Amino acid sequence: MKQVIKYFKHVLFILTMVVIQLAVIPFLGGWLSYFNIIIVALVFICVVYGPALGKSYAFALGIILDLFSPLPFGINLISILAVIFIAEFLLEKMFINRSFYALICLTGAALIILKTLSSCFSGINRFIATKDTAFITERMFADIDGFLMYLVFNLMLAAIIFFIFNIASRRFKAVFIDTARG
Repeated sequence: MKQVIKYFKHVLFILTMVVIQLAVIPFLGGWLSYFNIIIVALVFICVVYGPALGKSYAFALGIILDLFSPLPFGINLISILAVIFIAEFLLEKMFINRSFYALICLTGAALIILKTLSSCFSGINRFIATKDTAFITERMFADIDGFLMYLVFNLMLAAIIFFIFNIASRRFKAVFIDTARG
């Protein structure tokens, strides 16, 4: 019974993230529409609970997002899984400690990688459909301002989630190097 409840919580969390990302955030308007709660939450899950849970969530979220995407099936799944695998690699090789700075750097890297992959896949899809290279080049450079806003607001969201989680759970501890010892 406990296993069923645990499984139900995971499914409910995944569906809640999808509903918020697809049905709520795009219609908020203005700067609120820049939030990508899915990537921020996935990186947070990887840092706090481990990459294995992050990969399972990424797989489930990728499939569900592909059902609602105008891009060919599998593009969101590939993009999100690639982001999580790269985040896992960076977490293991570069950011050994689970700290605020590691979370912010990993979230920033994940957002940059996802936006790059999404733009590439979208551009390839548009090129196959229209054969119009001028539109694709123009569109890629037009997204730079929006990308900076996207990056800033999602990093702020990651910071807010970190601080709320840190206050509520005390899971992250501040560890400082003591240089006074000999």
